[in-house]
Amino acid sequence: MKRTLLRQGEEPAAPVAGGNDAIPEAPKKSDQQEGRFVFPQVLVVLAALVAFVYFAFFAGNSSPVPPVVPPPSRQEPTAPLKPTPAAEVQRNDPRSLFELGVMYWKGNGVPQDYVKAAEYYRKAAELGHAEAQYSLGTLYKGGAGVPKNYVEAAKWYRIAAEQGLKEAQFHLGYVYYNGEGVPRNFTEAAKWFRIVAEQGYYSDAQFRLGAMYAKGEGVPQDYAEAAKWYRKAAAQGHGPAKEALREMNKAENTPPELKIPKTVRATVSASQVLLRSSPSIHSEKRECSKEGKR
Repeated sequence: MKRTLLRQGEEPAAPVAGGNDAIPEAPKKSDQQEGRFVFPQVLVVLAALVAFVYFAFFAGNSSPVPPVVPPPSRQEPTAPLKPTPAAEVQRNDPRSLFELGVMYWKGNGVPQDYVKAAEYYRKAAELGHAEAQYSLGTLYKGGAGVPKNYVEAAKWYRIAAEQGLKEAQFHLGYVYYNGEGVPRNFTEAAKWFRIVAEQGYYSDAQFRLGAMYAKGEGVPQDYAEAAKWYRKAAAQGHGPAKEALREMNKAENTPPELKIPKTVRATVSASQVLLRSSPSIHSEKRECSKEGKR
């Protein structure tokens, strides 16, 4: 089979019809035609890829993502908060009622109001709170928030004193000594002064008991006991007790073993000491004037 070489730029000759050696050849696509066919396919693939990325990352994230809830951690149980006094009032807690009364008495965190203080003291006192009972008695004695009433004062002092409150015991001794709200009774006064004096808390109670022994009020007159209690009070810095010891040193009827060195001069008499240190000065003055008239 013969093939004719074509020169550059010549078109091939058309095949002869009916020739045996004429073999038809498939027309060849040029590079430009192939590029036109591939390019649309690439665009379709890219478009599909962009759509996939959009729906996977953007459209999918448009819905709100539920918040991540951390697993419950194991925590140690904490102590419950302490209720405030005002909250405890609803439960009739006597301590809280008393504290609320103190707040109104002092004006701490609330406007000062003695009437309110007396109201809460009474509620706590009726529930058996000894400090509230003593405080209510003090209000009645001074007439703060309630009408002055020595009988009520003595009543609440006794109730608190019988519960062992030393402040109430001490003031109950004064109530009996001065006859405020109760008949005057030196024996009862000495009894309550002794209860407090033996606890060692109140030097004034020790001094009072010594003065009653020195004068024989409610107890047998006994200078040795008087000096004993004066010294106990003086050891705690009680000035009137020191002055009473000086006075005893000057007195002619004082036994020598009870006298102290004479280097210390007495400044006031024993009666002046007793009158000056009393918390109920006016009542003692009245009693002294009554005894003088008799």
